[in-house]
Amino acid sequence: MKLSRLISCLEEKEVSGSLEVQVKGIASDSRKVRPGYLFISIKGFESNGHRFIEKAVRGGASCLIVEEEVKSSLPVVRVPNSRRAAGLLAARFYGYPAKRLRLIGITGTNGKTTTTYLIESILKEAGLKVGRLSTTEYRIGEKIFKAAHTTPDAVLLQRLFAYALAKGVTHLVMEVSSHALSLERIAGCDFAYGVFTNLSHDHLDFHKNMEDYFSSKLRLFDGSVLVEKAIINIDDPYGRRIAEKTKAKVIPYQLSIINYQLSIVNCQLSIEGVPVHLKLPGRHNLYNALAASMVALGEGIEPQAIKDGLETIEFVPGRFQLVSCGQPFKVVVDYAHTPEALKNVLSLCRELKPKRIITLFGCGGDRDRKKRPIMGKLASQMSDLVIITSDNPRSEEPGDIIKEIEEGIKDKRSCLVIVDRKKAIAKALSLAKEDDLVLIAGKGHEDYQILKDRTIPFDDRKIAKEILGQITDDGQYSDF
Repeated sequence: MKLSRLISCLEEKEVSGSLEVQVKGIASDSRKVRPGYLFISIKGFESNGHRFIEKAVRGGASCLIVEEEVKSSLPVVRVPNSRRAAGLLAARFYGYPAKRLRLIGITGTNGKTTTTYLIESILKEAGLKVGRLSTTEYRIGEKIFKAAHTTPDAVLLQRLFAYALAKGVTHLVMEVSSHALSLERIAGCDFAYGVFTNLSHDHLDFHKNMEDYFSSKLRLFDGSVLVEKAIINIDDPYGRRIAEKTKAKVIPYQLSIINYQLSIVNCQLSIEGVPVHLKLPGRHNLYNALAASMVALGEGIEPQAIKDGLETIEFVPGRFQLVSCGQPFKVVVDYAHTPEALKNVLSLCRELKPKRIITLFGCGGDRDRKKRPIMGKLASQMSDLVIITSDNPRSEEPGDIIKEIEEGIKDKRSCLVIVDRKKAIAKALSLAKEDDLVLIAGKGHEDYQILKDRTIPFDDRKIAKEILGQITDDGQYSDF
């Protein structure tokens, strides 16, 4: 595609050099530039793409998109926001693939991943070919790609859309994170549905405050991108605000509009008179199932297919996932890493009526510090024993993170600190007795741990299974 044709989608631009060059690809990472590529220089939080222009040129870049003034023998297009330009350019380069998909975007603090799984399952039951982009993985048909981000960067996102079309996908459901909305990753996307699940304390390292966090979520519904229908949880106060502000057609949902019964591990609801026995436990999963059902009904899918799709999902990776090796107590691994998510999962644990709840968790480094004491308080109030450990400490000292969590815990007698996560899991499991419940929270599906500049293999589910296999008859872990 000629550069002149490609950049016609940009609202504001200053051009220098010939526009007759051919663009063979697009990259915002200089390491991925190939001969004939357009290189988009993005100002990141840790590095500035403008510093890698020379590397991109050596890689064969034929033209540049920049925010800063640069001197180059190549054609240069200067824009006010190169992040937004990346989405618009990638969408045009790949032929606006989102316009030819039924694109379903899910945003909110909690429930995004589970809702994408439920929608995918229903659409498959209806005989449709589906793609899913979620925190756990990117799945296009039967092809699975590792998920680097909840929402892919703008260029990769459009490439995945194009790939989905080539594979015959008609519907694509994706998580839309607040970061993706703030950083313009979905520029150039047209959504058939935007779904709002809920909003609670999270990401306040990135957003200034809750109002700023809300404003980022609102961007999916305020006309910044095209959304035909807005499916909004109006039991959530932020959802009610979105319903008032959105320019899309609002389809509200709330638990009071459906018939449902909630028991210890079984959720029952009725979709247009068809009874559904949801295998995913907890009140919060009723909301997720209802959101998924609203999308399906909007697509004209029969209630029976909705029922079958919802009932097919027995668990979502790392979301209240049971780990069983025949032990006489329950072990649950859950991704809960926000105060609200931890509260929800502990409420569900208490409904199971175990003798004791042993909760193990930590908080991520270089992330929202304000939630640490809040989560410490919640865990201590809703558990019999709390073991505080490392999550992904990143560049922070694990001990410093743990101290901030401890600030929320009044009774330190019911709290243990074990920095090493594997040893902490071993301790929790060795302390568990018959009919207890051990909750391993925070990392869920993740198969890695980030320690300063190292990323090591670490999967709570695998570690727990390994340790359960090594616990001796007297309840001691043989290597601990």
